[in-house]
Amino acid sequence: MRRRERIAVMRPGPAYSMAVLLMFVSLLLPPPARAQNDSAPGNRALKAAVAKLVRDAGIKSTEPGIAVLAKRPDRVLLMEGYGLADIAAKETITSCTRFELASVSKSFTATAVLILQDRGLLSIDDDVRKFIPELPRHANGPLRIRDMLRHISGLTDYLALDSIPKSNGIYWVNSDYLTALSKAPLDFPIGQKYEYNNTNYMLMALVIERAAKKPFGDVLRDEIFLPAGMKSTFVYSGPASIPANAAPSCNNAVGYEKEKGRWVASWGFPPGHQQPEHLEVGDGAIWSNLEDMAKWDTALRTNKLLKPASMTLALTGSRREKGYGLGWHLYHDDGGTLYGYGHDGYWEGFNTMYYNYLTSNHSVVLLSNRGRAIDLDAFWEKLSELIETHAKE
Repeated sequence: MRRRERIAVMRPGPAYSMAVLLMFVSLLLPPPARAQNDSAPGNRALKAAVAKLVRDAGIKSTEPGIAVLAKRPDRVLLMEGYGLADIAAKETITSCTRFELASVSKSFTATAVLILQDRGLLSIDDDVRKFIPELPRHANGPLRIRDMLRHISGLTDYLALDSIPKSNGIYWVNSDYLTALSKAPLDFPIGQKYEYNNTNYMLMALVIERAAKKPFGDVLRDEIFLPAGMKSTFVYSGPASIPANAAPSCNNAVGYEKEKGRWVASWGFPPGHQQPEHLEVGDGAIWSNLEDMAKWDTALRTNKLLKPASMTLALTGSRREKGYGLGWHLYHDDGGTLYGYGHDGYWEGFNTMYYNYLTSNHSVVLLSNRGRAIDLDAFWEKLSELIETHAKE
C-alpha cells in the first residue's frame, strides 16, 4: 500500500505560556536570506529572537532547515531562511526557495472552486457527478461538491487503493483513480461524519479542470497566482510543469527524513532526484516560497480573489465539524468566535503551515524540509510569543 501523509492538524490556542519559549530552540544559522523591512527596531529585535529560536532548536547550516515568515496586514515583520534547501548542492534556504506545500495546497484548491462559483461556472451545491460522471450514484446522495470540500463525503482514501495502473506508465495522475473509485463503496454515508481525506481534494482538481475547461495548474496560475502576484508558485503536475528559474534565481528545496542519523532525500525534482511516482494534484502539489506566500496572505486579507461573502463561506464549518470550512482549519474560542484559520501539511520530508491569527492580527508561514525532525506546532507557538513581544502593533 502506498503511503501519503497530508493530515497533520495544528491546534493552536489563544494564549501561550512563556515557560515553553525555550523548548525546541536550536541550530547553526546560515546567512539569512533577503529579509524585508529589517530597519525597524522591532523587526531587528524579532529577527534576533527568531534566530535564537532556530539555533536552540538545532537547525544547523549543514542540514535541512526552515523558512519563516511573520506578517502584519500592512507589512512583513520577518522573512528569513535557515539551513540548507539541498544538501548535495549545498544550496541555502532563502525567502525565494520553493517548497512543496503539501496539504496547504488544499486552501488554494478550495479558493479556486469558490472563484469558479463566483463566475457562475459551478455551484458547491452541485452533484459532483455533473463534472465527474465516472463516479457512482450513492444511496443517500447526491454527493455534493460542498460535502467533499468539508471532508464529510465518505469517499475512500485513493492512496489506499491497490493495483492502480499508471496511464502514462511513469507516475500516477488524478484520472488514473476514477475506475477504482467508481467501484469503491463509501466508507460511511454522505454527511454522517467528518473524516479528513485526500480523495476529496484530488477529485476537486478534476472538477475544476472540467468546469474551467483547462488544466488545474493553468486555472490556479490564471485565477490565483498571477492576480495575487505570486510569480514563483506553480503546480507540479509533471516534469514539464517545473518552471525555469527566473532572475533572481529561486531554488527548489529537497524534502528529507532523518534515518539512522543520516539525512535521506525523499522528494524532489529530476534529474537530481528520481522521478516521483505520485504527481496527483489538488490535495497537494503546489510549490511556493515565502515571498509568494506573503502575497497570498495579502490577497486573502484584501478580498482580492474572492467576494467577501465567498470568503465568509470558506471560513464556515459544517454541522458535523465546525473546525473545518472550505479548505481551512478553523479555530474558535470557547464562545464559538473564530480567532484564527489556516492549514498545515506533510509530504515526504516537507512540513508546512500557513496560519492567520485574527486575534493578534498577524500571519505566519513555516516551510520546512526537515521531515519529522521539527514540530511546527511547537515552533509556531514560540514564534507567536516572540511576535507579540517584539513586534507589537
